[in-house]
Amino acid sequence: IPAKEVTKSGTFPSGTGGLGDVWKCSWSQQSGTCKVAVKSVRIPQSDDTQLVEKAGQRIRREAYVWIGLEHNNILKLHGIVEGFGLLPALVYP
Repeated sequence: IPAKEVTKSGTFPSGTGGLGDVWKCSWSQQSGTCKVAVKSVRIPQSDDTQLVEKAGQRIRREAYVWIGLEHNNILKLHGIVEGFGLLPALVYP
């Protein structure tokens, strides 16, 4: 999802946990705007670009698989977006 289409609703995350932050956001598309939740995985600042790149690849791979899943007990994943930290963030309904 292009970063310019996703807008944070506030300055701070709506929720935080041990591994990341959840942001209330709006996703603007040609078909209209909808509210979404964006989960960013938090990692310590690192000069190890290979570590950050590898973690980003893992998240993208998981997201690719998750998007294809359809089941009543599995939360839908719209996609990923950049700009919420060092790693790609997950966009949920």
